[in-house]
Amino acid sequence: MTSYTQAKVEAEDEPQGAVSSGKFQKQSPSGFPSPVTLTQAPRLPSFSGEQKGETSFEVWKYQVECLLQNKSLSQQVVANTVQHSLRGKAATIAMCLGPEADLKQLISKLESIFGSVDRNQSLLACFYGARQGESEDVAVWDCRLEHLLNQAATQGSIPLETRSEMLRTQLWSGSKPDLRDLTAHVFDQGNSYEDLLRALRRAEADLQQRGARTGKKGATPNMAAVAVQGSRDEGDQGDLETVNN
Repeated sequence: MTSYTQAKVEAEDEPQGAVSSGKFQKQSPSGFPSPVTLTQAPRLPSFSGEQKGETSFEVWKYQVECLLQNKSLSQQVVANTVQHSLRGKAATIAMCLGPEADLKQLISKLESIFGSVDRNQSLLACFYGARQGESEDVAVWDCRLEHLLNQAATQGSIPLETRSEMLRTQLWSGSKPDLRDLTAHVFDQGNSYEDLLRALRRAEADLQQRGARTGKKGATPNMAAVAVQGSRDEGDQGDLETVNN
């Protein structure tokens, strides 16, 4: 039995509706079976522009741009995928443009309605003024900071190498004081942004473990130092009163 015939028989034996595991649909010139490449239509998250908690326009647009970079997908496939992902107000806007509008026109229209309108200077001010929240862990803090910088970069030209240093500096300077104390040497040594991020996360994990052992939530080296200094001040004050008496 030839390879082609054997593959045909194996495919016929598989249950109906199942994705064929037929590894051989035809023989290649070398005599070896050629694999079959099965492709699925791409998907995008739904976007309406009116629901809280849904995918933001920036994230949705980024995923569209990723599809456009995929050379194996035609413009028509990407356009259909974009149309199917729109809901509510966004879908109404697409309908108003008409079926003859191309993908570039649709993205531009959605950008003008749902995209950021903040000026580059304002976005940079938000970036440099950002501080890690009291209950915000390092991973969430980093994601928020990167999002702020990405918004600013979208409005103005910021070189990639400059972005990395901007993130490194602001990630450390905007972190909680106890985390800065534990990672100051890493920052001063000029380590990369990724190395600094890992160091901050390790420091955060160490502080959490120490707090769990002591049974005091949020216990940090800074708080311990303040307590020690306070006891020393009380002792010095007592000694001073004794001398005066």
